[in-house]
Amino acid sequence: MNEQKQTRPKPEKSNLATAALVAPVGIWGVGVCLFGITGRFHPKQGITYFLGPVLLLCGIFAVLLSGPVGLVLGFKALREIKNSKGRLKGRRLAIEGIVLSIVLEFIFFAIAFVIADITKGYDI
Repeated sequence: MNEQKQTRPKPEKSNLATAALVAPVGIWGVGVCLFGITGRFHPKQGITYFLGPVLLLCGIFAVLLSGPVGLVLGFKALREIKNSKGRLKGRRLAIEGIVLSIVLEFIFFAIAFVIADITKGYDI
């Protein structure tokens, strides 16, 4: 009576779930770094007259892009995990990626509103 047990393979972690958590942080970090670099350029010196505002706009675009990227990856990961019938895991990672994307966007807008309120009345 040699019965072989059928063993199910261990579920793998969804790559989309990992990307949903990591991508928004990376993109947001790049955007914040571009903000920091922008402050290094003097507005009246040669090519930096053009480069400073371009880097600032790229930084704003990167920070704003981080939220939708995380949301899309997170929801795609949740759908992929649900349809995998136990083959994939990482539901918690996907949900954390979705929540983190929303939180990062709120942080960006909160900082933007605070800066706008502080600089109101100053000639910048």
